[in-house]
Amino acid sequence: MTIKEKLQNVFAKPINKYAIAVGAGSSIAAASFNVFAADPVTDGAAAAEQLLNAMTATLNLQNMVTIITAGIGAVLALYLGWWGARKLARMLMGVFNKGRIRF
Repeated sequence: MTIKEKLQNVFAKPINKYAIAVGAGSSIAAASFNVFAADPVTDGAAAAEQLLNAMTATLNLQNMVTIITAGIGAVLALYLGWWGARKLARMLMGVFNKGRIRF
């Protein structure tokens, strides 16, 4: 089978046509986003300096502690909620299966 026949087989399937169209469209869109850049910087060091200045302006120790404590609180809440839901489900199944409530 030649390369031409292989390509014809690939393009014969509708799902491959959609995948190729989405891939081509996304690559064109990604290339065009450079047009909308707000403040183009050509020097790499200046770009890195701007990035670090923006990060240090918004991220300080107090903000980082707030973010970490909020994340830990969310993880604990999800864990306890998951544990409670499983405990409740097991208790209900025990009631229906054995006819008694176990804590």
